[in-house]
Amino acid sequence: MFKGIVLATSIAIAPDMAQSVRSISINDLTVPPDRLPAGCTLSPSDSVRLDGNRIRGGLWAGLPITSNPWTGTDRPIVASIRERMGGPPLEPDGPPLDRPAASRYRLLLADGVEEVYAAIYLMQSDSTPIVVYASRFTASARPFYGARPAPKVRGGTPREPRA
Repeated sequence: MFKGIVLATSIAIAPDMAQSVRSISINDLTVPPDRLPAGCTLSPSDSVRLDGNRIRGGLWAGLPITSNPWTGTDRPIVASIRERMGGPPLEPDGPPLDRPAASRYRLLLADGVEEVYAAIYLMQSDSTPIVVYASRFTASARPFYGARPAPKVRGGTPREPRA
């Protein structure tokens, strides 16, 4: 299980304030090494060699990233990070999707995303990674990913289970 901090960034700067406000990058989320608690570091690699022939992997939270921290727009990685931040997309009505169609449907999570960020930290005292995710969405006049509708309940209120 991962300890996770989920961040979604959305920054809007009014035109008259643009000159007095520094532009914030998604990379500013990376904590400088001198500000980290004692024993906490960015995970330097996806795996480490333990004693003997043992290797501990998965230190980058199972993401197929090439560096830590990672920022990018690769659609499969964007979809993976979005799933971790908000859960998998609801499947469409109708018959189950075949594997290629399910993959295309999952990649819809990358639509409207300008860039994503992932950073994985390790503590010497705890083997559980601390994962930070963020995404920056493309500016739009209206929401592009609506909230999930509440389930419909017959009679207006949920029924109590019968004993």
